[in-house]
Amino acid sequence: MSDALAIAASGLKSEEYYIDKIANDLANLSTNNYKATKLSFEDVLYQNIDGSTPSSSNQGSIKIGLGASVYKTSKDFSSGPLKPTNNWNDVAIDGNGFFQVINSDGNLVYTRNSSLIIDSERYLATQDGLRLADNIQIPEDVVEVTIQKNGDIEATLSDSTEPQLLGMIKLAKFLDPEALNPLGAGLYTTTEQTGDAVVDSPGSSGMGLLLQKQVEGSNVDMVNTLMQLTMAQRVYQLNAKAVQIADELEKMTNEIRD
Repeated sequence: MSDALAIAASGLKSEEYYIDKIANDLANLSTNNYKATKLSFEDVLYQNIDGSTPSSSNQGSIKIGLGASVYKTSKDFSSGPLKPTNNWNDVAIDGNGFFQVINSDGNLVYTRNSSLIIDSERYLATQDGLRLADNIQIPEDVVEVTIQKNGDIEATLSDSTEPQLLGMIKLAKFLDPEALNPLGAGLYTTTEQTGDAVVDSPGSSGMGLLLQKQVEGSNVDMVNTLMQLTMAQRVYQLNAKAVQIADELEKMTNEIRD
């Protein structure tokens, strides 16, 4: 296979991944708390063409690239639009930060999922049943639960008019959140690149605030994503054309040899 065919094929493969990424973002346009995916490309190894016998005195060695590949994927953690609800257990993070939850393996993972439930033991948990690491238990005779912007959880019980403090939801943030490893269902784990988590109350240390009775929508920008899709389609077509031309040139070469 000629270099031109291999180079164009690498472009096709890269754009295929990019189009898949765009399709997934568009599919999650209405998914609450979804974060758009970012795809980074890099040029692959260069082929050195020996310049030891240059045709002119100022000619150096020539390097020709051998295509493109996907370098890394990451998440865009910019905030999505906030949408009001009538549910006390909808709690959006307005700004930086992640909720800390315990997964089924007992490990600490992170999420921005803004809809909570009360599990079978009356602890606050995510909709998937993963308990918040803050271990906040809601009494059975609760009448009203209030979640303050600073993370304080207050409950008014049936035998009292004064709310009592049940605990605090703390948030975690990272030096490089884009290096978090996505697990699906809005869950993330740390990597070596994220650095250690900074844990503090909402509104402190650069953390966002908690907003009760609100959920965070998807941060996918539909117009921008459709523009990306159009551009990706054009680039894919150009690479396909390059494959066609390289194939025709190879046929011509073979016919000359025959």
